[in-house]
Amino acid sequence: MDERPANILGAWLLLAADSLGAATEQAAGHRGALAATLVVLRQEPGIGIDRLGATLQVSQPAAVRLVNQLVEAGLARRGADGADGRRTSVRLTAAGTRAAGAVLRSRQRAIEDLLSGLSPAERDQLARLAEKACVAGVGGWLHAQQVCRLCDTVSCPPASCPVDAAGGPAPSTP
Repeated sequence: MDERPANILGAWLLLAADSLGAATEQAAGHRGALAATLVVLRQEPGIGIDRLGATLQVSQPAAVRLVNQLVEAGLARRGADGADGRRTSVRLTAAGTRAAGAVLRSRQRAIEDLLSGLSPAERDQLARLAEKACVAGVGGWLHAQQVCRLCDTVSCPPASCPVDAAGGPAPSTP
């Protein structure tokens, strides 16, 4: 790729990342990974701390701190993992589910703003190209989970998600 198109694409991707980050952090009311934590817990009710941390790309202690913040705010609750009593699972409360929904709505508005200068046909073309690039860039199941950590699984269910398909099957252990 020529340097100028690559530079312009890099600038747009950074603009997009900054816009999405600001929108989701504002909706969550906190900076950092808390917005993604809400969305991942919405996507995977009962997820364990270790897998949550891996999906968020944070350490196990950082994942515990994120969960502690959500529990203290009344947005999540801990429980025993039904499959392994030694593990703790985390689920959103009703307030947490509403907060995750607010994060996803804010993300959607930010995406719409980013694409507002494109025609519907250009948006469709960009979506096809982005899908192709995502699929090519996914390096396994965990990486697919990381890529989709802020995705709306209602509009793109895991069963039909090209990123999930590219990542391969989930491991048999949590």
